[in-house]
Amino acid sequence: MKKIQTWSDALIMVRKGTAGTLGCIPMELRTRDLCRLAVKRNGLALKFVLDCRKTKRMCMDAVRGNGMSLEYVPACYMTNWTCLVAVQQNGMALEHVPEGMKTQRICRAAVKADGNALMWVPYKLRSPSLCHLAMKSVGYDLVDDIPEHIQAAVKARADLSQGQASLGYGFLPEQRAETKEMSLSALQRDKNASMDARA
Repeated sequence: MKKIQTWSDALIMVRKGTAGTLGCIPMELRTRDLCRLAVKRNGLALKFVLDCRKTKRMCMDAVRGNGMSLEYVPACYMTNWTCLVAVQQNGMALEHVPEGMKTQRICRAAVKADGNALMWVPYKLRSPSLCHLAMKSVGYDLVDDIPEHIQAAVKARADLSQGQASLGYGFLPEQRAETKEMSLSALQRDKNASMDARA
């Protein structure tokens, strides 16, 4: 590889290269403008930008392009909005959201983007509806990530949505009513159990 000695050489390299390209450019040539261009091309290039050269806008561009670049966002630019944008782009970026910033909204957005993100959701935020959302995208492989005390409710939601999805396709009207009644009963039992667990 040609040795980079000028800013224009560095610019050409950034335009042609990948996220790691910025790491090959000498520090004295990594201006804020060059770093901004590299981050716009690939959000993960934020890893190779000095914290003193990072800006709020640059960090937002990075997470919009690749949510996993949230790992390299300095604490001073780590806001709820930055985290939300990151997890909407890539649900697994929830791993890099600070624990104190993991809200119901951010966790729901992450799970909606990628059901596997459920593994990074704090246990206390794993509601039946959130777990059901994760299972809709990933399937029953997530059963180990679902708190035991709400597994029945999640299964009931899945059964209920299956019954609704197949209305008129194989269920007789009385069977639909019975399935819905059983599912609602299970949801109520689980809601009561989760209230008892909190007390």
